[in-house]
Amino acid sequence: MVWGDTFKFWKDNVSKSPNNIHSRINLGRAYIRKKLYDEAINQFKAAIKIDPGNAAAHFDLGTIYMRQNIYDMAITSLKASIPLAKPYYAAGAHKNIGIILQRLGKQDEAEKELAAWRNIMEQLEQPQLQ
Repeated sequence: MVWGDTFKFWKDNVSKSPNNIHSRINLGRAYIRKKLYDEAINQFKAAIKIDPGNAAAHFDLGTIYMRQNIYDMAITSLKASIPLAKPYYAAGAHKNIGIILQRLGKQDEAEKELAAWRNIMEQLEQPQLQ
């Protein structure tokens, strides 16, 4: 039954509509939950091929690379997501890049990324004038 299983649902969607970017991203996330990272990477790369301007695909790909300690590719993907993303997600990309740079012992660069993260988060907490 496709409807009772999220993974099967998104896999079925991708098989029927392989150019649907949202199905690709959601299938990639379903693969992450199953810890099938190579398959997730393939889905996010396919999503980026369909829509190179999709922030979520770049961000999720970067996150997978980060989990796998493939830091150069993680930073590249996360940086690609920043100009495309809404502020909250751009902040998350800066934070993840900062964490990676800390792990690599690049404290000055890490602090710049973490400062960008903090700045965006502070701006999001400010009341917006209507």
